[in-house]
Amino acid sequence: KNVILFIDDIHSLFAVKDQYGYRQIFYILNSNLSSGNVKAICTTTFKEYTINISPHKNFEQRLERIQIEEPDETQSLDIVFGIKDSYEKRYNNINFTNNALESSVKL
Repeated sequence: KNVILFIDDIHSLFAVKDQYGYRQIFYILNSNLSSGNVKAICTTTFKEYTINISPHKNFEQRLERIQIEEPDETQSLDIVFGIKDSYEKRYNNINFTNNALESSVKL
């Protein structure tokens, strides 16, 4: 009962061409979510959610949609500077210059 399933790009499960395979995956996932045996954290894009998840109302009602916006440049810099020291300690002989971090964010 303490199972949390992580499904990256859940929309790909709905894009299965084989109808039998699709039904099996959908049935197993949907029944386990509805029974509470499994909890899931899933990722997808807004576009793929609209195309592949929204039409399946029975499945969609078992999900709580949380939209996470991409961080802007300032937020991204805060993130990379915030983890800089821990990465340098974890991986010996690696040092990140401020210029390198700033350039990586701009890419």
